[in-house]
Amino acid sequence: RNTRSSLNHLREADMKREKSNPLIYLAHLVLFLGLSSQALVASAYDDKHDGKGYKPQRGVSVADITAYNGFETLNFALTATGLIDALDTRKRVTLFAPTNEAFEKLAAFLGCESVDELAGDLVAADVLDDVLLDHVTKGRRSPQSLLAEGQVAVLSGNTVAVGAGEDGIYVEGSVNKAVQIRPFITAELRARNGNVLAVNEIIVNVDPTGICGFGT
Repeated sequence: RNTRSSLNHLREADMKREKSNPLIYLAHLVLFLGLSSQALVASAYDDKHDGKGYKPQRGVSVADITAYNGFETLNFALTATGLIDALDTRKRVTLFAPTNEAFEKLAAFLGCESVDELAGDLVAADVLDDVLLDHVTKGRRSPQSLLAEGQVAVLSGNTVAVGAGEDGIYVEGSVNKAVQIRPFITAELRARNGNVLAVNEIIVNVDPTGICGFGT
């Protein structure tokens, strides 16, 4: 309950700050248009295209991007665990960033009544940090470079599998096979200290048994 209250408090504080800052609003609008566009085809992901309109955003960190519209739930979770500071200061890091809808999908899949209940149960099971770190890998990585590698180490100590499917390039948990979830990369956003790859589902690399009663 304390975690849920903290998340709600963070949400209210961020909404107030967002309304009073037109620059944040503009950044949110730009991101929304970017996520809605299908123009980010696989060839545009390759690092060799950096000089053709895909340069890192000056002064914007990976942590800053998680505060954009569409990633609020991720930002609240990173802030609550203290991992947001690492994403702001660490050099060359790539974040698989679940959208708000990705958290809602996982909550529904596990039988949670809400995203807040999902967050609370992940905290109670002491796996929220691991879930978040399953979404971070070292280096400024493009989807194409990840695809070429196939198996990628993440900061939790686990690995994730990267492959290509009908809907594009996907990244999925390689440790837990009980949950068949395959997040697809939907956009690439470049920051001064790394890349943010938006994904439409959450990477599940932990045992979800007991989360919101799942599997019990």
